[in-house]
Amino acid sequence: MCLKTNLNFLLDDADINQVSFLVLKETEKLLSKYNCNIFCERCGNLPIKSMVPILNISEAWSSKGIGIATSIKTALQLVKFPSLSYKIFYVWDMSWKNNENFENVHKLFNDKELIVIARSEFHSAAFINNFERKPEYTADNFENFELILQKITAEHNKG
Repeated sequence: MCLKTNLNFLLDDADINQVSFLVLKETEKLLSKYNCNIFCERCGNLPIKSMVPILNISEAWSSKGIGIATSIKTALQLVKFPSLSYKIFYVWDMSWKNNENFENVHKLFNDKELIVIARSEFHSAAFINNFERKPEYTADNFENFELILQKITAEHNKG
């Protein structure tokens, strides 16, 4: 029997916004292949019903499997979680341009333990210009994102 890999999505808010909607909608499609969890700072009014557990982000600290941060704030927490096999930052937007502590953000994004997936070629180019690092992958839709996860988990299951 093959155990499913845990996918742990970290959100600032599980509320009515684009990131929450996409993660809630798409994680349900992944349940046949992965154990999915959503961890958030604040849980509000969900944009759609969730078939995936939604927990406070403090519970993610001891999670195993793959962690996927969707913001700078969640990525800063993600890199501190000791039990994850892979730590991914999904570049949803370019929020670093509004961050007051750019030096810490630069340090975060140059952490080689963090796998960076850009949402588009535009985001990838902006990331390279700001951090002199090319994202490992670009996923312009969730199907591509899932293919990237399959590559990562295949590598994980070899070891």
